[in-house]
Amino acid sequence: MSARFELLPCPFCGHESRVEGEDSEPAWNSGGGWIECINPACQVSSAVEFGEMQSLAARWNRRVPPTPSPEATAAVVTAAREWRDAWEALDPVDPRWLTMLDRTGRAATALLAALARLDAGGEG
Repeated sequence: MSARFELLPCPFCGHESRVEGEDSEPAWNSGGGWIECINPACQVSSAVEFGEMQSLAARWNRRVPPTPSPEATAAVVTAAREWRDAWEALDPVDPRWLTMLDRTGRAATALLAALARLDAGGEG
């Protein structure tokens, strides 16, 4: 059954999942189907769906994104403040202007890297 669409592993234990009941016993379930974990120790299953199983598979496959760690969030805040400070210190009249511009560029690079780490799962 699951050959028609791809199912993610069980969101609780990580074992394979499969569609059950859709065509197995029409007299018993009138064509309804559900998705279940194949791990006998887990036994998680979805609600029974009658009709289009693709929407049930989409709900089974939906996952909440991981919450960023406090360290990763703090790294972004710190990098943003450093970039802001470097930007505010820019003074084109100052003879050290190119050095200050370089500091701003390095701070912007660090900010982008911290944002990328946050976006990749939140590990600082």
